Parts: sequence; C-alpha cells; structure tokens
Amino acid sequence: LKGQGRVIATDPREHSLERLWERATADQKSVIEIGRDPVSDTFDLVLVDAPCTGSGAWRRRPDQMLLADEATLSKYVALQGQLLA
Repeated sequence: LKGQGRVIATDPREHSLERLWERATADQKSVIEIGRDPVSDTFDLVLVDAPCTGSGAWRRRPDQMLLADEATLSKYVALQGQLLA
C-alpha cells in the first residue's frame, strides 16, 4: 500500500494476529490495524481467509476423509455462511 490506506486484521485466534504482526515489515505495520471490530466500517475490498473443511483435497488425500465427520463439516459450512453474510 506504500503508506496509503489501511488493512484491518481480525481473527478470533489472537495468536494468529500476533504472528501476523511479528512477520510484518515496518512499512506494512504503518497501515495494519490489528484486532479492531470492523463491522461499522465500509471497505473497498474484503479478503476473508475462511476456515475450510479440507474436502477439496480429498481426491489427493483420501485419508483425510477419515478425519471428517458430519458435525464438524456442518460447523464449517455454517461459519462460512456467517462470514459471507
């Protein structure tokens, strides 16, 4: 962003935000705001790294299907829907 604009990083897992800050360069830190609740803001762009079920990799890693159960998959699908809304 070259010092212009801002990036608001939120995550329910605080340790993920700590790692983001540790990896950011000084230039990146000048535009990053961590942990704010952006619900009342408007944005030009939103990037969501939504938790996934991993089902897209089952063809390459069929052993991963054994780790998935219907309740877990349903939980992810519901959360993905909430994030999109």
